[in-house]
Amino acid sequence: MTDRQFTLSSGRKMGVTSVGEALAVRVVVMCHPMPGAGDFDPKPIVSRRHEVRILAFDRPGYGGSEPLRDGESAQVQARADDIAEFLMSEQMSRPLAGGPHFGAVGWGFGGAVALSLAARQPRLIARTAVVGLSRRAIENAQTQTLPEIIGRPPAPGPPAFGWDALGIDRDDPILKLPGVADRLDGMLADAAVQGTSGIETDLASVKDMSWAEELAELASPVTLIYGEDDRLTDSESGAWLRQRILQAKVARVAEARGLTIVNVWHRILERVAP
Repeated sequence: MTDRQFTLSSGRKMGVTSVGEALAVRVVVMCHPMPGAGDFDPKPIVSRRHEVRILAFDRPGYGGSEPLRDGESAQVQARADDIAEFLMSEQMSRPLAGGPHFGAVGWGFGGAVALSLAARQPRLIARTAVVGLSRRAIENAQTQTLPEIIGRPPAPGPPAFGWDALGIDRDDPILKLPGVADRLDGMLADAAVQGTSGIETDLASVKDMSWAEELAELASPVTLIYGEDDRLTDSESGAWLRQRILQAKVARVAEARGLTIVNVWHRILERVAP
């Protein structure tokens, strides 16, 4: 569940969740997939051992974040700016002088937000890792409808987001690890507490690709990670991003599927929060 709400300069409230080590010096920004709320720690025991604090942010309409107001932008860049506003606020005790301080991780569509944040805020983000963000997945999302995502026509009450919406197979061996299934279910349940508001905003956001035009400005290191058996990606995944980002490297994880982020969470933290 969301820890707290941060009031943005627009007056809209954004849900913020902190997991991992509360007093850790190293801080990682986590951008969740579509659908999803910002309270998923891929591997809590690894996060604690790595001594990192993970800050996750609900996008509008998910979890503890209020829906967009009339006239507010649904662009990916606007979500990156929401996160940056929090990181530069008085609620963050660490000083910003002396260079970038944060790592950023994005899962699926959340990878677009993480990359936009790194491109727009070079003084904040030192390193970025993106898991499973592909042109193919985005193009598929651009044509998706609500019934396809929630498995039924919209109805009163919270939608029933399932693992399939994230490209997760029920026979994925990673689901046998303690707590993974419960944490996924919790993230998806939190994403649905405001009905379909969050997913509708995401579906509007994914149709605007202007965020990708800014990636040429991204000068900090980026790792693009893909599971070789992830059904939402293919062998060409990452190529279109690699062409746009100066310091991007592509890493492919053998025998990894929709939960690649859990497979290699330790390596991701080693990369973004050394």
